[in-house]
Amino acid sequence: MTVAEVLVSVRKFDGRLHWHHPMVRLGEDEHGVWLGAQVGTVYSKGEVGPVYTTVEPRVMLFPRDAWWTALF
Repeated sequence: MTVAEVLVSVRKFDGRLHWHHPMVRLGEDEHGVWLGAQVGTVYSKGEVGPVYTTVEPRVMLFPRDAWWTALF
């Protein structure tokens, strides 16, 4: 199995870049696509460089046919 790194890129309503950070694809199920981030993942905001580094692991869900995402 290979690990697929992806860049999560969140944009504002007008298209400007907001939060962006790397994650890895964990898989898919009936709920949607799951991504994960390890401790030490660097988050950037807009055109500003790194804003903070995570101190906990994170899991993110991108559901099918929904406008929202979930971050745990």
